[in-house]
Amino acid sequence: MNNQLQSSIFRFIFVVIIQLLILKQIPIELANFRLLIFLYPLFIILMPTQSPKQLLIFLGFLIGIILDVFYDSPGVHAGAAVFTGYIRDFSLRLFGVDLDKAKSFTPSIAQIGLGKFAQVAAFILFFHIFVYYIFDVFTFVYLGEILIKTVGSFIVSYPLVLAYALIFNSKK
Repeated sequence: MNNQLQSSIFRFIFVVIIQLLILKQIPIELANFRLLIFLYPLFIILMPTQSPKQLLIFLGFLIGIILDVFYDSPGVHAGAAVFTGYIRDFSLRLFGVDLDKAKSFTPSIAQIGLGKFAQVAAFILFFHIFVYYIFDVFTFVYLGEILIKTVGSFIVSYPLVLAYALIFNSKK
């Protein structure tokens, strides 16, 4: 088993455990809205660059459906994670990451730099959270509420995503 595959499997398990055992248990209230902390989109962000889009979408569905079972949110995490898998390569290209290299690499801080990684992670995380809350209410009638929850959840999730990336992926 190659090193990237082992890292991805470990990251999948670790992120799911952290999300379910710790982050799910932290209650955060903002203006009478319950906010969630999102770490699991980082799994999709950190998949090797040569991963086929179909694999990213499938793994997004898999991690999302596992979380949906425990969050009792039928398809909401899965839908948002599938969207995240779909836009991952576009997001990397948008911020100048060269995906056409012959060698596959993990888009970590060590590989693409802190600045680019922070931009890519912020972009993907924000839209992941936005899509999550859209699927959660399944209407644009509550757009104000969706935006408040999106911004609030982003503010509490983004530092955690960056901290994880700095601690666990800065040398790869």
